[in-house]
Amino acid sequence: MKPSIPSRCRPLRAFSLVELLTVIAVIAVMTAASGPALQALKSSGGVNKAITETSRTLEYARIYAMSNHTYVRVGIGQTGASGAYLTPSTVLIAIYSVDGTLDADTTSSMTDPSKWRPLVKPVILDNLTISNSLSVSRTLDASDYTSPDKTDIPHPVTFKAGDRGTVACNSFIQFNPNGEARVARGEPARFIELGVDKPGAQGGTNPFLIRMSGLNGNINILRKGEGIQ
Repeated sequence: MKPSIPSRCRPLRAFSLVELLTVIAVIAVMTAASGPALQALKSSGGVNKAITETSRTLEYARIYAMSNHTYVRVGIGQTGASGAYLTPSTVLIAIYSVDGTLDADTTSSMTDPSKWRPLVKPVILDNLTISNSLSVSRTLDASDYTSPDKTDIPHPVTFKAGDRGTVACNSFIQFNPNGEARVARGEPARFIELGVDKPGAQGGTNPFLIRMSGLNGNINILRKGEGIQ
């Protein structure tokens, strides 16, 4: 009788070429199928971060203006694709009046740190641009809504934006010591709308609109399918 070979001594069976090619093909199909989903998650994550940072900046600007009895201005500008940055970006620059007044109200004054001082570091919203053409539902008359680009604050104002170089801000939201948010320096706006979308061919992928009450600073976020058509 032929002695049996212990199982630990038996030669292991290797995968055949056909089996290896089958596994590789399955992996390739799964990778291709998951690509769009992963891209959508990445895009959504970037937009969620942008919503959080924009809302936080506006809320902090209003609170600072009220707490310190001063004026805070949030300038909004855009940078193009250049150097190591392959896509355009939106930049938020928050500054406050050092003496608590609007006596220094020129474009050059707003870049003078002895008159207007940076409130926070520039907020960079990567691969996002300002959109004033988003279709949104409105319950009031159109005159009750405005956007930061309709400002009468002197502009453009050019600020430094870290490694993004300089950015020219043509849009502003101003917060008064009593907490009102204004685009025009006269009357507070009933609602200020800031629409943000992906640039170029990516537009419409995951847009959002921040709607702020000019009277009490309340912020509502409108997303695709939730007010944005």
